[in-house]
Amino acid sequence: RHEGPRRAVALRWSPADGGTLNILRDGAIIATAADDGKAVDQTATTGTYTYQVCETDSGDCSNVVSVVVP
Repeated sequence: RHEGPRRAVALRWSPADGGTLNILRDGAIIATAADDGKAVDQTATTGTYTYQVCETDSGDCSNVVSVVVP
């Protein structure tokens, strides 16, 4: 089954105040990363995705953003 070329989505946020956060794609946690203001998600196919970051200690979350991967 061929799913097409791999794509990358660069995510940036601020403030980045240290600690760790969960990166969510389409409402599911895809990674836990350092809260350093940037991350890259490797997606398997083209499409439209939603992203959000949530601090692991406080549970505070960013707004949800929609990204179209061509």
